[in-house]
Amino acid sequence: MNTGVKIYGGSEQKRLEGACKRARSTGELNICNMELMELPPYIYNINEEDFGGNWFEMVGITKILARDNKLCELSSAIEKWMELETLELSNNMLLALPQELESLTALRALKVSGNRLQELPDAFTALTALALLNANNNDLLALPPSLIRCRALAALDLSDNRLARLPPSAGAYWGNLVRLNLSHNVLDLCEMEAMPALQELDISHNKLSALPEFVRACPKLKILVASYNRITSIDSVCGNTNLAELHVGYNRIASLPEDVASCTSLSVLAIHDNLLESIPATLADLPALSTLAIQNNSLRTLPPDLGRLQGTLVRLSAEGNQFADLKHATLQKGTVAVLDLLRTRMATEAAPADLPEQHMETLGASGRLVVKAGGGDVFPTASMRGRDYDAVTAIIAADAGLARVDGALLVELFPALVTMDFSSNSLTEMPINMDQLRDLKNASFRKNRITAVADSVAFCRCLETLDLSINKISSYAIPENVFARLPLRELNMSYNCLKAFPFGPRGVPPRLETLIVSNNQITAFPEDMADAFVRVGLGGLDIANNSITSIPPVLGRCPLRSLQIEGNLLRRIRTSVISQGTEAILMYLRRQL
Repeated sequence: MNTGVKIYGGSEQKRLEGACKRARSTGELNICNMELMELPPYIYNINEEDFGGNWFEMVGITKILARDNKLCELSSAIEKWMELETLELSNNMLLALPQELESLTALRALKVSGNRLQELPDAFTALTALALLNANNNDLLALPPSLIRCRALAALDLSDNRLARLPPSAGAYWGNLVRLNLSHNVLDLCEMEAMPALQELDISHNKLSALPEFVRACPKLKILVASYNRITSIDSVCGNTNLAELHVGYNRIASLPEDVASCTSLSVLAIHDNLLESIPATLADLPALSTLAIQNNSLRTLPPDLGRLQGTLVRLSAEGNQFADLKHATLQKGTVAVLDLLRTRMATEAAPADLPEQHMETLGASGRLVVKAGGGDVFPTASMRGRDYDAVTAIIAADAGLARVDGALLVELFPALVTMDFSSNSLTEMPINMDQLRDLKNASFRKNRITAVADSVAFCRCLETLDLSINKISSYAIPENVFARLPLRELNMSYNCLKAFPFGPRGVPPRLETLIVSNNQITAFPEDMADAFVRVGLGGLDIANNSITSIPPVLGRCPLRSLQIEGNLLRRIRTSVISQGTEAILMYLRRQL
């Protein structure tokens, strides 16, 4: 039946009628950004109206999108939305939600951020399917008891409110909660029960003097953001082997525990703007550490052992300290220069025994061959024929003064090679027949003078990690789809001359986990490239210090654990969002979808 109801005039009337008519056939009512001050009665009765459509095409309304209006209240008649699964009311002027919310037993997502709510109704007991609640940017002072017992919650955002304390029982029923955001409140204590599924926790911008104890019992916690508090210690996170990002900048931390190295998955450690006077050498034992932010502390020296992070640590921010042995000019040159200096000091402190005067030495039965400087600028050489190198699986020829690698002889002498490191030499090209090294998994040509990617790389069927950073490779010198069929998990092409990504959307390696292309001249980030990253499940992406102007929102769907985008020409993503780290950036991108 056609209601004949006419609300407003002209275009507003047509928009409302059109939205309602479409909703009866799609199940989704979209009335966003219509400057509505109240919902007309027929919206509450929408499941009983036809709006001129065919009765056999009508479906129940499961989604109502009414954000960006001027709604001040909702009627108790919302109880008629029995089939509703998603209710989006963000960015309105709501002062309260009706108790009849409890009638929406099919509700899975409730978004009421950006309103003027001072409390939520005690109506969540019956909402057994509610998995997502966004109530950020309101004036909430407390949480209703029924919300604490909402077992299906997977994502809860209560940021930008006025919460001072949480009920001690909070968390006891949240066994499915994966993401919890309590940032920008006035919490001085955060006592909660352990949440076994929790992966992301944001408690930044509060008044906490310590990290919550319950984080010790959150074994799946991957991202912890606790910056802008009064925290003095991070002991409670030590031992968490899943923690990938720890953001504790702008606190009062004076020291780091030695056993921070027990956080073996840690890739981002941001402990800038604290009171640190030293950092432990055990940081060098973090195998996945790619970003270390220690700027604006009171450090006077850096442990030389940090030089061992060369090859994994992409970004070291250490300015604003009181270094007595590290010049400002070195810091300005960037991470690579600092790590090179630390490696030099590490070698000096190690004071190795004199090595025999030969071109290389095999280290015990480890299968590693270490190539030393002083034996010529070509490796290997014909004089090496006649010796048995069949057991050698790794060649370490870093900083060996090499100008060329004889690919044919390399394949002949080292048929079982799995790893080769030719970093910090003067190579101008890669070995042309790398594909004949059937077992090759890891290759590093970092810090050379290489200008092109060898065609043979495309046929290295076991290659998992490839480091071509700090070379002179340009986009046109990369063969098309050279990486497309490789089992690559990590590709580092930072500090080159790239003006585009090193592959097209169809050329993304299917198992790629980490891509580092920072400090190039990349100007565009195509949407289909972001789709490709989502498809392969990319876990780490560093595009910092390029000339990219926009990032496709679809990237927000990517399961990234680390995303570095600073130093670009981004027009829409604010610096304040970027500084909050990976999850804040991804959340921003998802909101643009």
